Amino acid sequence: MFLEVEASTVAWDAQGHFKFLTCKPCCALCIIPLTHFALPTPSYTFSDLKRKMVATAETANYSIQLDDLTPNNLGVLRRINNVVLPAQYSDAWYKDSLNVGQLVKLAYFNDIPVGAIRCGLETPSLTKGSSNGTDSSAAVAKIYIMTFAVLAPYRGYGVGKKLIEHILEQAETMFVKEVYCHVWVENEDAMRWYENVAGFAKGEFVAGYYKRMTPPGDAYVFRKKIE
Repeated sequence: MFLEVEASTVAWDAQGHFKFLTCKPCCALCIIPLTHFALPTPSYTFSDLKRKMVATAETANYSIQLDDLTPNNLGVLRRINNVVLPAQYSDAWYKDSLNVGQLVKLAYFNDIPVGAIRCGLETPSLTKGSSNGTDSSAAVAKIYIMTFAVLAPYRGYGVGKKLIEHILEQAETMFVKEVYCHVWVENEDAMRWYENVAGFAKGEFVAGYYKRMTPPGDAYVFRKKIE
């Protein structure tokens, strides 16, 4: 699941290098060390920066690489989640993310950390009454997408697709028959993306799934069967 976020402020260091974005509504600091954007100070807005990045991507080759999660880059996962997602996750959750192997990945756009996905494996014994709000006794292993985030300026370049394709490949390797997630009903862009790009099918409605939202947010379940 990921949401559109509008960034409102940029900051620069003394050499005129871009340092961070301050984003609404969470006001968290995103770790995007764009040191190669040595732009003049001080009057660049987020729109100016986005236009420059788009122009750069359209006129030059760019690469998207995935990287494993390690103790050294764990903070990248936390910062990306804080910027994009409405929910906050505990230190224990991030620590446990180091133990899920290839079910967590960071995405880099020209060496810039811009996206992340973190999943969990649900075995048949854990499927019924799971913490993810699903009540199913089907004796199949599933992969649940816990967090999935791509920074707004880098959407549309295939970052999310590369992340989800990695998870689908892992599902095949692990003989998992289904990958699924919850998407906030108000996040129409994400729902369209899951259906049209990732090939997920829209499933059941879950009232009040996002309990930390005020009021609690409803969700749809999106599923992809692995043949």
